Amino acid sequence: MSPRVGGARLLGLGGALPTRVVTNDELCARLDSSDEWIRARTGVRTRRIAGAGESVAQLAAVAGGKALADAGLAPADVDLVILTSSSRPSQIPGLAPEIADLLGIRAAGTFDTIAGCAGFCYALATAASAVTSGTTRNALVVASERVTDYANWDDPKAAPLWGDGAGAA
Repeated sequence: MSPRVGGARLLGLGGALPTRVVTNDELCARLDSSDEWIRARTGVRTRRIAGAGESVAQLAAVAGGKALADAGLAPADVDLVILTSSSRPSQIPGLAPEIADLLGIRAAGTFDTIAGCAGFCYALATAASAVTSGTTRNALVVASERVTDYANWDDPKAAPLWGDGAGAA
């Protein structure tokens, strides 16, 4: 029988949403659609859209800070920071080091992943593997998106689905 390997667990969660709320009615003013049509097909009533000062990195840092506080961890307790985002403003440099810096995390490995909707799941599994292998004590995983910068707001089938925000564990 092989020796029991310790597991990984979520210690804290955090989130960040932009301040601007866009309702279905506001969106439908430019689309040939209605609030009822959108809600019946998507369940979406409102979405958040990032404005000036609400970058992918800034949203991520707010969410990450809340997750650390919820977990009762200090920045010095974090060994690994993983950001997943499909809407980073550039491919190079990665944003995980910037997020670590914004949070005061100084001695951690950092990297970005790009995996769309499943990105948080992939990043969380990667962090769990690092913890269970013993190479990491505490990892911070952050998903942060500002996809509304790339959305086609004239497409009535897709526009209602987009929103911005960040979540962390």
